[in-house]
Amino acid sequence: MARMIIFRGRDKERSVQLNQKRMVIGRGEDADIRVDNPLVSRAHAIVSFTEGRWVIEDLESPNGLYLNGKRTKLSALTVGDRIELGRHVLIFEGSGDSEFDVQTTRSGPVGADFSSEDTAILTPMDVEDIQRRVRQRMKMHVVLVWDQERQEVHLDREEYLIGYSDRCTLRLPGKAVFGKEVALLSRDGQSYSLQALSAVNKVRVNDKRIQFRTLRNGDRIRIRNVTIQFHQPVGGKPSDEDS
Repeated sequence: MARMIIFRGRDKERSVQLNQKRMVIGRGEDADIRVDNPLVSRAHAIVSFTEGRWVIEDLESPNGLYLNGKRTKLSALTVGDRIELGRHVLIFEGSGDSEFDVQTTRSGPVGADFSSEDTAILTPMDVEDIQRRVRQRMKMHVVLVWDQERQEVHLDREEYLIGYSDRCTLRLPGKAVFGKEVALLSRDGQSYSLQALSAVNKVRVNDKRIQFRTLRNGDRIRIRNVTIQFHQPVGGKPSDEDS
């Protein structure tokens, strides 16, 4: 049975089975797929099963409906599609079948009884800026934290030389007299591997010193006073912006 996986940023909130042929997505208490987000209208969109496929339709929401990075009024859904609603992302999984509940349509009208008052209305540019930042955080990336500073780096190269020299593509804050090139981060299939290069500046992953390691989601790399947290991508299709 088809379902929606609901994320707020990188955090998975829950999954919802699409067990009715028409299901409203919105912030309202009566919505079938409830999304607690001030940028989402009480009745924002409707997902329905018709002619053997699932489609999603915008219900004239002031902040609009975005699918895989593009604004849409009505679109057919395919596996992995990413529905973007403010800071939330709903990932469509599965395909339609006959296993529906007895109730296959909503008991009340859609639209008139779902007020959009109290919805935080932004310009399309502001909405898209929020969604762009959410997309970045759902991609493969690392977060560098030191002192009271924080930096996010999207990983899109085959290799990153980590350290303190001008040759380093992932530059660490501060200076080093010896062991300026500390580690090599290399693409390894769907992940990255980390190789220590310096005997002076030690590389630790999850508090254990390493020479080589294939990284897993959430691994914490420690080099001197810098922590680098590794994040695998969260599912869904890439948008045009990603390709």
